[in-house]
Amino acid sequence: MMIKAILIDTVHGIAEEVEMDGEPDTINKLLNCRFTDYVRRYIGKKQYMVIVDDESLLKENAVPSAVLQDGTIHLAGNLLICNYTADGDLKSLTEEDITGIMQNLVYMRNKPAVRIRG
Repeated sequence: MMIKAILIDTVHGIAEEVEMDGEPDTINKLLNCRFTDYVRRYIGKKQYMVIVDDESLLKENAVPSAVLQDGTIHLAGNLLICNYTADGDLKSLTEEDITGIMQNLVYMRNKPAVRIRG
């Protein structure tokens, strides 16, 4: 089953809807990394699973991809945003989710970042 998610690509400066199978190799390819971390964060009023490039903060000049409400950088590098089940499994975003996430984008260094609550 394919999963709808939002990819924030800090290399190309885009935020876009993607479909993926949720497998680790697919996620690593989408994020262009070898190691990921899964964190739950609020975007607007809803909590989402955010899959982050765990190597990004080790890179020189890491580009922010998630900021707190006050503008503090919280995450850097490429990330995927999707829904999750009660068991923690990944599941698709709804159209309402996608609209809400896109409305919470801000731009830092001319690249998209999502506004979150820590």
